[in-house]
Amino acid sequence: MSRENENNRKLSPAENARKAKFEIQKNILLDKGFVVKDLTIGLVYANIMAFVLAIPIIVCFAIVYILCNIDQFAGFGIFLDINIFWRLIVFLIGFFILIIIHEMIHGITWSLFTEKGWKSISFGFITKYMTAYCTCDEPLQKNQYIIGALMPTIILGIIPAAIAIFNGSVTLFAIGAIMTLAGGGDLTIIMKLIMFKTRGKEVVYMDHPYQAGLVAFVK
Repeated sequence: MSRENENNRKLSPAENARKAKFEIQKNILLDKGFVVKDLTIGLVYANIMAFVLAIPIIVCFAIVYILCNIDQFAGFGIFLDINIFWRLIVFLIGFFILIIIHEMIHGITWSLFTEKGWKSISFGFITKYMTAYCTCDEPLQKNQYIIGALMPTIILGIIPAAIAIFNGSVTLFAIGAIMTLAGGGDLTIIMKLIMFKTRGKEVVYMDHPYQAGLVAFVK
């Protein structure tokens, strides 16, 4: 699916409402002398880069896990005693719940940096691409945006995987690995934000209301 098709997809009422609010904030900043810099990414590109960025992290954790828990691999056998159908159901339900928590962590973290708090946070789901997302309606500083974007991967991915290395939990390591992969799109956005260089003395960042990524306003 091309980036053009992504950009031209039909927006939901909530997305149209966020778009209108974004345009108001955008015009306010433009009137103050800011220049718009688009830092959005395509959803297909984000999914590809999720593997590129997250897999090396997962592999590194897996190697350390194996070295520290070489005698724990009998634990994998417990999965063989569970009916594969029910195992799949449990996995899908668990993954769905973790994705919701992932987006909630985005919102909670970003809300700490906004004037209106939780009122500036909204959530959505793009059915066509099976993608859940969280957006912040207020401008953020670079470090604030990065912290909010990275926090779900740290809490649900890196920390569980690290704990699993010490306690040998196969389940906990699997959760950490899967949620690190789920955070690959966030890592892609963070990478693009870090690589964005500007000589502007004043820069603020806003989530795009319906595309993956953000928009920088440079003055």
